[in-house]
Amino acid sequence: MAQEPESFPMEMPDPPASSAGPNLWGVVLRRKWIIVFGMLVGLGFGYLYFLQCPPVFQADAQVLVIRKQPDVLPVQGISVLSYYEDYLPTHIGLIKSPWIVGRAVKKRQLHTLRSYAALRDPTASIIAALSVNRDSKDGNVSSSNILRLSIRGPIAEECGTVLNAVMESYQDFLGDTYQDVSEKTLHLITEAKDELRADLKEKGDRYLDFRKHSPLLWTGKAGANIHQQRLAQFEDARSTLLVKKADLVGRLKAVENALQNGGSRLALAVIAARSAGGTSTGSGGLASPLDDAIFPLLLQEKMLLEDYGPDYPGVQELRRKIELTKEHYTQRADAIDKANQMAGRDGDGGDGFDPIAFYVESLKQELQESEDIYNSLTEAFE
Repeated sequence: MAQEPESFPMEMPDPPASSAGPNLWGVVLRRKWIIVFGMLVGLGFGYLYFLQCPPVFQADAQVLVIRKQPDVLPVQGISVLSYYEDYLPTHIGLIKSPWIVGRAVKKRQLHTLRSYAALRDPTASIIAALSVNRDSKDGNVSSSNILRLSIRGPIAEECGTVLNAVMESYQDFLGDTYQDVSEKTLHLITEAKDELRADLKEKGDRYLDFRKHSPLLWTGKAGANIHQQRLAQFEDARSTLLVKKADLVGRLKAVENALQNGGSRLALAVIAARSAGGTSTGSGGLASPLDDAIFPLLLQEKMLLEDYGPDYPGVQELRRKIELTKEHYTQRADAIDKANQMAGRDGDGGDGFDPIAFYVESLKQELQESEDIYNSLTEAFE
């Protein structure tokens, strides 16, 4: 009898998952107790840490630092912004420096606080807990000049105490620094002023001594050398005499040449009379030649009077010269008047008076007097 083949039931494979989401969720559901257990263990350890970890408090403060503003310097009509320094980073490092914090610890006795009871010097611990940052201004940190200070500690009220002590130490440091700079600046200015005042006084005393002993004639602030003025006056007088001498020499030579060449004596007499009359003022007097002759003598007399007085022999001699000159010109004036009377009727003069010879002689005499006066002025000039 033939046996039928044995049949076994066939298991169909699971259809492939369409996505990883249902499989992951299934794994979570199948192992949810493990996940819940892990969360409970984590919460337990966190609670234990919270119970054992001490609380941390924070105190905050803000400090406004005035920034140096740029100055406008006009350079040939062009406005140029001068360089200025942004020193806020320097102040940040200054606040957290051991110098500032150490001074705060010593001044406010911060080592006696409970937060730092276990530390001999809490300066390093405070620096580590202190944070100084530049506050943001409209999202731009670099444009702000406000510093935000914060410090953390285990005791809330002591955080504020420490932060206030640090800020007070920082303020004292700035005050001492600027006060020291101001005092030094004031001392330098005062010292420079005293030195300048002493120097000006010395220069003023030397200037007054110079004016007292210098040979200058002072009129206000301007000074003129009196000797130079005298030399100029002597030179002017000598120049005038040189011109006069040249005129006398020329007239004398012209008359002598006319006599040698047989010129008319009557014409020469008229010329002599007119020449004498042209320089005369009133009845034949020679006022202008007399002034020219006496003026240098009077000038020299005045100068000698200023230096030596009226009893000086040179003054007495000059006064004698002045009197002799006046007598001479008085006699000459009388003679010229007589010459004017004779010139109209006869060139030879009816009474034996020769006006031409007198004219020549007067020119020679005047030339000699001019020469003498010139020599006297030259001697005074030297």
